[in-house]
Amino acid sequence: MATDSAHRHYWQLPTFALGVAAAVAAVAAFPPQPPSPADRLTSQLDDLRHALDRRPPDLRAVEALLPHADAAAEQVPYAAPLAHYLAGSGHLALAEANPADADHWAAAAALLGRVEPDQLADPNDRKRLAYRKAKALAAVGAGDPAELLPALLDLPPGEDPDGERRRLIADVALRATPPDLTRAREELASYLTGPARAPAPVLARYRLKLGDVLLVLNKPDEARKWLRDIDTTAPADVQAQSQAQLARLAAAENNWTEAVKLYEAALSAQGLPADQRGVAHYQAGLAYARLNNPAAAVPHFEAATQGPGPVAVAAAVRLAELLLRDPALRGQRARAVDRLEAAVRQAGSQFRNQYLTLDEVRAAFEEAITVCVREGEFGPAVRAATAYAPVAAGGRDKERRAEAQFAWAQALQKAPAAGDPPDRHFRAAAEDYSQLAATYPTAAGKADLLHKAAACFRQAGDVAAAGAVIDRLTTMPGLTEDVVAAAWLEKGEALLASDRFAEATKALQK
Repeated sequence: MATDSAHRHYWQLPTFALGVAAAVAAVAAFPPQPPSPADRLTSQLDDLRHALDRRPPDLRAVEALLPHADAAAEQVPYAAPLAHYLAGSGHLALAEANPADADHWAAAAALLGRVEPDQLADPNDRKRLAYRKAKALAAVGAGDPAELLPALLDLPPGEDPDGERRRLIADVALRATPPDLTRAREELASYLTGPARAPAPVLARYRLKLGDVLLVLNKPDEARKWLRDIDTTAPADVQAQSQAQLARLAAAENNWTEAVKLYEAALSAQGLPADQRGVAHYQAGLAYARLNNPAAAVPHFEAATQGPGPVAVAAAVRLAELLLRDPALRGQRARAVDRLEAAVRQAGSQFRNQYLTLDEVRAAFEEAITVCVREGEFGPAVRAATAYAPVAAGGRDKERRAEAQFAWAQALQKAPAAGDPPDRHFRAAAEDYSQLAATYPTAAGKADLLHKAAACFRQAGDVAAAGAVIDRLTTMPGLTEDVVAAAWLEKGEALLASDRFAEATKALQK
């Protein structure tokens, strides 16, 4: 039966053979034209689009097709915008797969930046362009945060909602003016608890960044959780900074023992950035001082003074405090004054410091002058009072310097020193009291200062200067009768001492 069926089809073979022969002859006579270079390149652009549209993208195909997209942009001018768009998207896909690869992020930003939305025919491509360009710019730290943030939040259909998007939104939120810390916190927390594509060192760095954000938001418990998740596999600088932040949290809870342990660990790791070492040394010094261990605090404050900026100023003041209170340094208080002089010289006339208050600086100067006078180091006391001027309130520096000069003169009266007569110091005190009186706000205070100036001039042997000061006093408005009477009495006594009896009599009668 089968044989009969086969025989029935034999008659078709000659016809088939004739058809094949005709086709071969036609190809031989009229061979098909090869595709043009432009057609081939645009076809490869289509292949690149298909590779990008797959979920997940076919990264091997994307990487192989990127050079063809570059060639299309150069050789087919009308296809250049699409080629740049697809090539930029390809680099972006490769960067998403390896977030630490800065070259792909930069290439994506450069290529996508060359395309304008109206150059793309597909409306969906226009939406994707805005979104992808924002991602690339955010990754390289460029672009206006006010424009990038809305673009990153407007997720086009088909785009991956996870990947690096959340951490890029967080980066942009932190660059905004002012920084959007709440959004940064939310996005970083979601990124770090989602599917991880970034390598472990990158994730550790973002745990540190989230910890910093939470500290600024005053959420210490949350910050501690993320900072403690940073282990020994993290980069050295990230480990050191996390330890410094944990130390700061311990100090905020007055856990000084834990704080010094963590600060020492951060500083000994050699991974702490140079611009943070001064702050860590300063905070470690404070922690040791709270533990009543000035010997351990001093080297840290010394190290903190070596750098620039407010922390060096604060460290110099703290160091001066310790040097003033060390019993072993009696007779060497000038070392503390050196530190205070350096602090105000570096701070300038407008004192602003985030590490200590203006009142704390003033208290350090007051303590320095008091200690130096009490211990007979009058030269350093006068130096401290002179250096006090930029931060003193209402001429307090002149008042303290006058007091120091007066005490120095009295000490020299009891124990004279060759080449240093008491008169010089009485006169210096008188001049400071007189200058301070000129600007003193109350009549009673002004009168008191003029009395002191007159007394110091008399002890300096300058009766004429003392009389001139008393003349100022007797003509001042707003004084009570008792104060005026005392002034005339003082003038009369000064005139009697100068044997000017007639004038003295008139003064005493008044």
